[in-house]
Amino acid sequence: MNCFSQISSSPGRRSGHQKTLLGLLTCAGLLCALCLEGCSRKKDGLAFQNVYEQLDVNSGKNTSLNVDTSWQQFKGRQIQWQAKIVDVRSSRGRAEIFLAHEDAPLYRGYNIVAYSYDIASAGKLRKGDVITFRGNLSNYRQRRGSPLVIFVDNLQLQQ
Repeated sequence: MNCFSQISSSPGRRSGHQKTLLGLLTCAGLLCALCLEGCSRKKDGLAFQNVYEQLDVNSGKNTSLNVDTSWQQFKGRQIQWQAKIVDVRSSRGRAEIFLAHEDAPLYRGYNIVAYSYDIASAGKLRKGDVITFRGNLSNYRQRRGSPLVIFVDNLQLQQ
């Protein structure tokens, strides 16, 4: 009788070692499932290019309803992207940071507007600097024929 046939025998007849082995196998399976889910979440559509493509009504692939449905999935989600500084302004007690992501068309030189309440850190940013940042997707704007602009709240600079 091999190990697996012993494990699959009736639950009341399992020895302590068999129960331990069964518990370890169950834990290993759960850990694998969690790891795979975590890995898939990293690829679940929060890359800039994927978000842009799903919100771009001018691409010829998306209907207005497709865009609305995609936005409901993205709104409020945390992202981590990299982009180049176009401009930094002070607006309503927060910094308004205009960014250009090279993988998408630009609207007046930018395609991301991020907001930060850390005005001191934002004041150190220079045009042309490439930054990595985190934030939450808060809005988007696009008119037919114009490039998409994505808005990000709670910008946090990453090292």
